[in-house]
Order: sequence, then structure tokens, then C-alpha cells
Amino acid sequence: MSPAVFYLRLRLEKGRQYLLHTRMSVLQVAVACGFLSQEHFARRYRDVFGRSPRDERAVSALQTTADMASVTVDKT
Repeated sequence: MSPAVFYLRLRLEKGRQYLLHTRMSVLQVAVACGFLSQEHFARRYRDVFGRSPRDERAVSALQTTADMASVTVDKT
């Protein structure tokens, strides 16, 4: 893996963390990770992770909701 590819993946991993753990917009995430445009960030994100940043956030939200629904409350 070349240094450029390594650095790109590092930036995208940071972007993934922002998407999953903050309420930042995709544009804000892109800029925070050093991309000049949301489109470029989304294209590279899809190339690496196989889904768009918006889809990533939506899937994460669905999984969180499903996880919360499966938690039982002990009322003893």
C-alpha cells in the first residue's frame, strides 16, 4: 500500500467515525477530513466501504434502533 493510499484510508476511517458518532453533516465530515468537496469524499468513501456516507449513517441508525429494541428491561 502506497503512502497516498494509506493516508486516504486513514482520512476515510476518521470520516466513518464522525458519521457514526456525531451529528455532523456529510459536508462537515468531508471538510474535517481534508476533502475539498462532499462529492469527492462520498465517491472515495463508496469505493472503500461499499456504500455512501448517507447510507452508512442510515444503516448504523437502523442497527442502533434494532439493538435498543432487543434490550429487555428487568423490572425486579
